[in-house]
Amino acid sequence: MSLGFTARETIPIVFFGFLICSVVVTLTGKMGATYSIPFPVIVRSIFGMYGSLPAICIRAFVALMWTAILTVQAGGFLQRMIEAIWPSFIDFPNHLPESANITCKLAYPIRAGYWLTSCPRQCSRRTPLCLPLLVYPDGFVSHAHP
Repeated sequence: MSLGFTARETIPIVFFGFLICSVVVTLTGKMGATYSIPFPVIVRSIFGMYGSLPAICIRAFVALMWTAILTVQAGGFLQRMIEAIWPSFIDFPNHLPESANITCKLAYPIRAGYWLTSCPRQCSRRTPLCLPLLVYPDGFVSHAHP
C-alpha cells in the first residue's frame, strides 16, 4: 500500500496547476505592461484600498517563499562550485547540532555567499527596458534615447 499520489496522477495535476497559474500571471502581467502600472495599483482599482490588502499580502508571502527556494537552490550550486574549486571543503567540520537539520557546510555558502551577493543586485536601480542597449563597433556602450 502506498501513500500519496502516483506519478500517473501527479503529472497531470502539476501540469494543470501550472497552466492555471500561468494564465493568471500572464493576465496580470499584461495589464501591468499595457498600462505601465504595478500590481498593487491594479488590485486597488479592482478591490479598493482595504480589499486589496489580502491580495498584496499573499503576493508578498509568495515572493518571500520564492526567494527562500532560490536561496536554497543557489546555495547548493554554490556549495558544489566551492567543492570543485577547493576539494578540502568537502571535509568541512560540522559545528551545528543534529537537531538543526542543516550542516555548517550548507549554512555558510547558502546564507553568507548567495544572500550577500544577491542583495546588492536586487537593491540596485535598473535601467528601463524601453532603452535598448547599443554596442558600437569600436567597443563603446551607450543607451539609445527615443
